Amino acid sequence: MNDLVQLSELKEVLTSTCKILTDPNDLSFAEYLKRWTDIDLKTPGAIVLPTSETDCQNTMRIQPPEHWSLPNTEIGEMGIKILGGHSAWSTIGSDGIIIDLSLYKGIEVHVESGTAIIKGSILSKEVAVTLAEAGFFTALGNGNTVGAIPYFLGGGCSITSSVTGFGSD
Repeated sequence: MNDLVQLSELKEVLTSTCKILTDPNDLSFAEYLKRWTDIDLKTPGAIVLPTSETDCQNTMRIQPPEHWSLPNTEIGEMGIKILGGHSAWSTIGSDGIIIDLSLYKGIEVHVESGTAIIKGSILSKEVAVTLAEAGFFTALGNGNTVGAIPYFLGGGCSITSSVTGFGSD
């Protein structure tokens, strides 16, 4: 772990609300590592729970790019995994960290411009409800517990696409 992330250096640049979990025997660590299967479960050196965009940026700056991993993918035995707590299992071992975005999520609706900004691990249902309350709609999948950002980044195809266009539009 120390070769990948200098935790003391990381703690200095994160907000006071950001959590860094390092003890696998701690109940919070176990809860954030929990997935819907333990097959081939690996235990990361740390779980970072950012609460702001700045926390995310600073965590990524401390970790060298050669050890980055895309959401729900793996780079060997080490690296960073970025997720919202929805993946099946952890593929990051003790030499890497998980950045769990479950404490960093939100949506900002800008009524005057007809736009919205979604953040972190926000779920499709949370986007739909917030937009509806503001009088807006966007194409979303029919799974309420699906992360909205991966849906949109994947193009955003839904049962309403023929009428509303794709989510990525």
